[in-house]
Amino acid sequence: MIAVPAALWAAAVLAGGVVGGLPPAEKLTVTAAASSGTGVAVASPGGGTLSGRAPVYLRAEVGFIHPAVRWLEFSPGIWMEVEGRVGFGIVPRLRALLPGRRFFPYGTVSLPVVVAPYSLLGVEAGFGAAFAVHRHLAIAVEATATTFFWGSDLMKGSILARFDAGLGFRVPF
Repeated sequence: MIAVPAALWAAAVLAGGVVGGLPPAEKLTVTAAASSGTGVAVASPGGGTLSGRAPVYLRAEVGFIHPAVRWLEFSPGIWMEVEGRVGFGIVPRLRALLPGRRFFPYGTVSLPVVVAPYSLLGVEAGFGAAFAVHRHLAIAVEATATTFFWGSDLMKGSILARFDAGLGFRVPF
C-alpha cells in the first residue's frame, strides 16, 4: 500500500481537488481506448547501465471529459505486460487534448502502479495523436517515457526507465 502524506490529502480536499471549481455536468463525454506497444527499457543497477527491448504491453482506458473543460480528459486504465513474466497494473492518467476535426494531438501525464506479481511505482509522460477514421473510431499513436523509482522489481538503489511507442484505437460514446 502506498501511503500519501496527510498534508497532501488535506490540500486536495481544501482546494476542491483537481476540478473543484467546475459546475456539475449533466453529461460527460466518455471514451474508451485500447493500445499495444513496446520499446526500450533501461536500468541502472550498481552504477552501470543495462538496456534491452521492453516487454510488449496492452493498455485499456476509459476516459471522461467534462463539458466545461473539453481540453482535459481523466482516463483511468489498466496496463499489462504480456511477454515473458506477465505484470498487471493500474494507470491513472490525465490527457490534454488539442482541438481538431480529424487529427487530435495530445499530451499525457500518468502515475503507473504495477500491482501483481511484483510492484512498481513511477511517473509517465507522453504525447500522441488520434486520427479519426469514422465518427465513432480513431486510430491512435503514442510515445511515452516512464520512470519507475520504487518497487519490489527494482534492484536496490536503481531506477527503471521505459521508452515506448504504441498503436491503438479510441472510441467516443
